[in-house]
Amino acid sequence: MEGPRPIRAEELPSLVRFMNRMYHAGLPADIGEEFPQVLNEANVGRLIVITEGGDIVSHVGMAAEHISFEGVPLALALVGLVATAVECRGRGCATRCLDFALDQAAREGNDLAWISGGRGLYTSRGSAAVGREWVYQVAAGGPLTAEVACREPGRTRRSVPADLTIREISLADEPAAAALYEREPVRFLRTRDTWLRAAKNRFVMNWKARFWGLFRSERLSAYLVIQEPRPEKQATLLAEFAGDRMDAARALPEAASKMGVPLVEAHVGDWDLAGREAFAAAARSEGKLETAFGTFLPLRMAACMEKLRPRINSICGPALAGSALRFSESGEGPGSRSGAGDRLHIALGPDEACIVGRAEVARFLFGAPDSNPPAFEGSASVIEKLQPAFPLPTPWYGLNLV
Repeated sequence: MEGPRPIRAEELPSLVRFMNRMYHAGLPADIGEEFPQVLNEANVGRLIVITEGGDIVSHVGMAAEHISFEGVPLALALVGLVATAVECRGRGCATRCLDFALDQAAREGNDLAWISGGRGLYTSRGSAAVGREWVYQVAAGGPLTAEVACREPGRTRRSVPADLTIREISLADEPAAAALYEREPVRFLRTRDTWLRAAKNRFVMNWKARFWGLFRSERLSAYLVIQEPRPEKQATLLAEFAGDRMDAARALPEAASKMGVPLVEAHVGDWDLAGREAFAAAARSEGKLETAFGTFLPLRMAACMEKLRPRINSICGPALAGSALRFSESGEGPGSRSGAGDRLHIALGPDEACIVGRAEVARFLFGAPDSNPPAFEGSASVIEKLQPAFPLPTPWYGLNLV
């Protein structure tokens, strides 16, 4: 066996054929079209493989992105498209590829890995299911005529503006859609190539999708990306939305009706209060609480906290009272076994707390589903003083799924 190693540019077609066999055996689907953001020539240095006899037998895909968390940009390695040939399973190939990828991601300066899965292969490396999001199922309906009642006591009903229209959008609308997305408080710092690949292939979150725009007097106020129906699923997925939450939620039933989709599933972050109100009203239910999509693994724990220092100082400043705040880490690194013994050290003046294990650090950063604080050793006051700055809001993949 050779590897793990990044593929060479000339091996990309072979990798796509291998992944098609692993994911779409006997089907006409093309995984290269489904995942254009990662399976492209510019990204071959992050497509990690093991080969045997010249053939690819195992793969872990990765893409490097930046996400703005309410104004704080962090570097994330998006990890996914993991597969091993049947005849090579049980020989540790996927584990070796994953460890190689995580080590490379940390060397490249990524603060976190966001893995599009939660099986033991990933959690054994210290990734964790974190955060909270609400899932709403919205039924197809008629045009935008009905009022939507605000669910909070004391809030007034908002009626649909007479000039609000819905239509499918094209590449010509991309600048306006990108501008809306750039105003989202939690978002990928996307290049135009991301939008162009999605517009060309019309695959979002590994399924064909249609793009809908909501316009007020011909000005885009929100957009919806809705997947085409899947034979095995009752509800199709709202793969991405941005802009005015009430407009988006009001438009969803009509867009679903135009697509012949009976039910659409919308995922809304716990932090998105306006979105939760709007989609709860459209779904006529409170929704179902789940963890964020995938699992998160801190790679450079101290460096990540340093990048978050402005947020911590802004939110927790009075509690810090001028004490020196210091971050450090110890352990074997993200590509080494479980990361359970790796430690994030947080010192505030003479006091120190230590969060043990990368999974616990992920829970500290993004919150645990049960809202309990992370397990730590040392000074409880240090954790308590920093806690108001956390959890960070969890992002959504949308166009960037790996």
